[in-house]
Order: sequence, then structure tokens, then C-alpha cells
Amino acid sequence: MAPGSYYVNARLGRYKAGEYARLLLPLAGRRFSRALKTDLYEEAHALPFLWQWLSQRSGQVVSIDRSSAIARGAARELDALRLPGASLVADCRALPFADGSFDLVVSPSTFDHFAAIEAAIAETHRVLEPGGTLVITLNNRSNPFFVLNSYLLPRLGLLRFTNYHYTRRQATRLLERGGFRVRHQTTILHLPFLYPSLSNLLQRLGGLGPWLDARCVELVGRITHTPLAALVAWHVAFIAEKRSVGPAGPA
Repeated sequence: MAPGSYYVNARLGRYKAGEYARLLLPLAGRRFSRALKTDLYEEAHALPFLWQWLSQRSGQVVSIDRSSAIARGAARELDALRLPGASLVADCRALPFADGSFDLVVSPSTFDHFAAIEAAIAETHRVLEPGGTLVITLNNRSNPFFVLNSYLLPRLGLLRFTNYHYTRRQATRLLERGGFRVRHQTTILHLPFLYPSLSNLLQRLGGLGPWLDARCVELVGRITHTPLAALVAWHVAFIAEKRSVGPAGPA
């Protein structure tokens, strides 16, 4: 699959990679024995930035996706890039791994595509060893334009999957009830509403695309560390640690 078929083009893909690099800064210098990534969408579309980060810091990388087509496409791309690891077809709500199989799980906006997020959090808690690390991003409910976009586009037939949205407080409560202790939280992907679609169109037409992308990235760089970031970011993002005790029971 070509990079341009992704929902952001290769140039904005590099911006996204930078956003995730910023999120992962608190883990700089750490090594992990076995890492799990909960989807393969970026890898299938020739943007393996998270896989590359994981392969540099983990003894083994395993990734899953519910879509067999996505998993096959990712395997081809990773093989072509000679990036080691395993690509499996599986559902993050029923992981085919033994308890405590991983010391790191990275979930880039995976759990926010279905209602049963508690099941995915519980499974993640199960397959992590005590003290293991979860890096997770979820759709940001505080961004009204992103929420509107996610609800409107499926009803117009322009989006093939469902999106659910969470505030920082809601996501923190879900993680804490699921047996995690939040160590770091932020927001990422401060791109304007519908900008990637406009950028892709301009890339195909030529001319203004590169100039507009540069101006957009310059603008979002100015608001990343301001209070406005929470209102325009696509995702709330967390680094959490598995507590030694299990998830909390029903309220």
C-alpha cells in the first residue's frame, strides 16, 4: 500500500511520527524484553515509525490487527524494510497470549473504535507483567471539531469505522479501574479539523501542498505546549504502569 493511501500523506506522517516521539520521551533510555503493539494500520501503509521505535528498544516485537488484510499488508511492508517481529490476526479484547507475556504494550488509538474498551484494558492488564508499561492514545472528547467529524462522516458514508471519545479524566478513570497507575499524560496530533483531507487533495493537485503543510506544522508547533492544545488535539495520551494488584471491581 502506498503512503499516500493513508489518511495523512507521507509528509504529515512524519509530523505524526514526531508527535509520538514526543509522547515516548519519558521512556527514553529504557529497554524492554517483549513488546506488543495493538494494531498494524501504520505499518500496512508504509509508516512504521512506532515499530521502528519498538524494535530499537525491545528484544521482541509482536503486533496484532483484527483485519487479516491489514496484517498481511503490514507483514509485506515490514519484510521489505527488514524489520524483525511478528504480525498476527487477533482482537485486543481477547488476546491470544499468556498472562504476563509482555513488559510493554503500545496502543495507538486502537481501543477507541469499539464500545467495550474495558475488555481491551483488562486484556492488556492480563498480558502485561507486574510493573509493565502501557502507552495508549484515545480520541479526544475535548476537541469538539474532531468529535463532530467522527460522528458526521460515518453517517455520510465517508468513514468505515466507529469512533468513541474520552476526556483525560474519563480515560484516567478507565485506566485506574483497569489496574493501571498513570505516570504521564498529554495530548498529541494538534492538526486542524479536516486538514489531512485538504492536504491530501493539494498533494494530488500539486503546487500549494508542501507550502501549506509547512505552514500548518509551524502553526501547530506553536500551540503544542499551550492550554489550547487540549482543545485542538486529536488524542489524549498516557503512559501507565500495571499495578501489582488486579483491576478494581464494579462500582
